[in-house]
Amino acid sequence: MIDTAHELVTFLNWRTPFAWLVVTGLAASILLIRRRGLKPVWALWLWAAIVIAFLFYHHPLHDNHLLVLPVFAVPAGIALGEILTRLRRLEPAVAGLVLVLAAGHVQQQGRVALDDVPEQAEFRARRRGSAPRNQARRPRRL
Repeated sequence: MIDTAHELVTFLNWRTPFAWLVVTGLAASILLIRRRGLKPVWALWLWAAIVIAFLFYHHPLHDNHLLVLPVFAVPAGIALGEILTRLRRLEPAVAGLVLVLAAGHVQQQGRVALDDVPEQAEFRARRRGSAPRNQARRPRRL
């Protein structure tokens, strides 16, 4: 079980490109609504809000319940895509998207590098078969 409020408040980590894409998608949705361009996208934002409300209400909250949180990606992606199709020059927008995706890739590679720890000598020796094994772990004969 996990702390519901903490997980939901910290889900959009501002050090990640995903959080900024969600905020940009929300701004694009507001811009599209004001220009009367894409009203159905608000149903998807409403769905994301319902998911958050459900997760706040649901107790106990387990890690697998957080799998629904990327629901923000759908309305954000649709709004950003609609804005891109309405632009006259796509090059700056595509360049910005490439920069955001590259930043996400670099960040993820940095996270993977943090988890790269050397294996303990005992485990390497067991894998080669040179270390004595614990007798208590052997299965007994029937």
